[in-house]
Amino acid sequence: MIKKLIMALFVAIFSVSCQDESSMKDLSIQSETPDLIGDYHNEILKNFIVYYSQDVQSTGSNTSDFVQIMANYGVAVLKTYKNDPPSSNIDKWVEGVLNKSLDSTQLKIIEILGTGRSMSEAIEIVFGADKISSIVKSYLIELNRTIDQYKGTPSFQDKVNIIRARYYGSASQDDRTIITWTSILAKGSHEYWNQECNNWNPSLKGRFWDFGKRVLVADAIGGLEYILATKIGLIAGPISWKIGAAYAALNSVLAGVEDILLNTQSRSSITEETIKNISKEEIYKAYLKRKAELGIN
Repeated sequence: MIKKLIMALFVAIFSVSCQDESSMKDLSIQSETPDLIGDYHNEILKNFIVYYSQDVQSTGSNTSDFVQIMANYGVAVLKTYKNDPPSSNIDKWVEGVLNKSLDSTQLKIIEILGTGRSMSEAIEIVFGADKISSIVKSYLIELNRTIDQYKGTPSFQDKVNIIRARYYGSASQDDRTIITWTSILAKGSHEYWNQECNNWNPSLKGRFWDFGKRVLVADAIGGLEYILATKIGLIAGPISWKIGAAYAALNSVLAGVEDILLNTQSRSSITEETIKNISKEEIYKAYLKRKAELGIN
């Protein structure tokens, strides 16, 4: 329960290739390098945990507590991008990120991953088996195995690089984008949680990977989710790695905040029902209020 999560914070420091072209849009990915997608993702999480730790008054309502989480997430995105703004109106850009992050597919994916399903299974259940190519599916299956076997070890980064190289050469341009984003996000997320998990819950020192797999796999496929949701028209394009980084970072918050802070493996209480009656305007107003409270312009 999110109320329990808030209480726990008092003792924490505070964390495609298209198979059916008739039903999918052209990717139209902006021609910008995604090399920093993992770094931006990690910076958003670092900022989030700082701001949220200062804002721990539970409202007594899962819905209101979720609005509180999203407001702090929005400010974390703002802080991360304010020195390199993707738009002349940074607040409106953040509003767009918040709106994209409220699409129902994100919560469905996280819930499925919480049952122990693999990344490829979660994607196929939510988007359909025909929305990813056989190469991407094979890549995700092998990445999932690598996470199971090497998470928390010094070998993880190299193993992910090897998998990326194995599939990249024979992939289409669209699939190369998916493989690149997913690999960078997996490595960035792994690095972040290895270094920063104690700031979320000090009691997890040396034990994070007993609980952290769901966070890592949710992070890793956050960019792919965003690409697919854009291609089928659930969220508006053009596709940008900067939005992909923010989208994946919220996966960390939604998938991991309860598990990590409460040191449990229970499924998250943030569900589609939680956000059913929350408007985009309510989230944006809460973001503007939190931004003013923190004095961030």
